[in-house]
Amino acid sequence: MKNLLIEAEEASPLDLNKLAGHATASCEANGLCINNIEEKSFITTTQGHVVCLSLKGCQEEWRASLPAPEGTAFVSVTGLSFLLESDSVCVALSDGALCQLDTSTHQVEEVGCVEGGIMAMEWSPGGDMAALISGSGNLIIMNQEWEVQAELPLPGADGEASVTDASISWRGDGKYFGTCTALRDSTGRCVCCTF
Repeated sequence: MKNLLIEAEEASPLDLNKLAGHATASCEANGLCINNIEEKSFITTTQGHVVCLSLKGCQEEWRASLPAPEGTAFVSVTGLSFLLESDSVCVALSDGALCQLDTSTHQVEEVGCVEGGIMAMEWSPGGDMAALISGSGNLIIMNQEWEVQAELPLPGADGEASVTDASISWRGDGKYFGTCTALRDSTGRCVCCTF
């Protein structure tokens, strides 16, 4: 880690309430991903917006609305990634919705829904596969066309335990990934696996 170097540093105040168009409601960031080629960042808010900001000067370029779960005003983002090949932002929501935002048209398309909700989502470093963990404890692998390649129960999630928290991390070359899940069962255990 000695070769890490700060390329540039810029700080500026960011008023998400103003950016997301909410003058009175409290609005917080709940996701961030970066397109370092075009020097843009994408921030998701609890009010259900994706805000595109220029990395130079933190100026808003555009925003789009995510589909809100029925009966709630807040959107919980459990996964957010910029996909270079499709020039899109992939958003996973806790209610199970999988959305793809085209960054050129700013249109949001709901491309799928995972039963039991989504606890975590992470794309492989090459952007060709996504790993998802459902609230019912299943590991789902999808390709860029949103086709399920594999689905299996996570070790420890035997149907009686539900997942309360989860994370996924890919190895840099995309050959392996790890999961860590906290289970709601009588033991309250945390299970970590490598695939």
